[in-house]
Amino acid sequence: MLNILIIDDERPARERLLRMLEPMEDYQVIGEAFNGAEAIEKIHELSPDILLLDISMPGMDGMELAHSLRKAGVEPAVIFCTAYQERALEAFDVEAVDYLVKPVRAERLEIALQKAGKRFDLQ
Repeated sequence: MLNILIIDDERPARERLLRMLEPMEDYQVIGEAFNGAEAIEKIHELSPDILLLDISMPGMDGMELAHSLRKAGVEPAVIFCTAYQERALEAFDVEAVDYLVKPVRAERLEIALQKAGKRFDLQ
């Protein structure tokens, strides 16, 4: 079972991801965060395997968060879930597993999670 932290400043977006993840037995949501600062606290506290990470958030955005985690050597699998297509190339700099454009479809989310699972030798 892989543990997921959902990071998005919009409650409806977090709730939608939670609903999509509910029937997926290999994954468990262990927490939620609404901005980068809260996410850092939860990442250190909970040690998630996978981050479902929005880019546009107040304060530290998702891309900044991913960069700071890599610099600190904290590297959960990152799957960006965002409305902004134009930052997809930047996701390669932080070795994101995938880049999903909102509204995220359940089938596409499952494919991204399977990619992340391969990083942990799970299929």
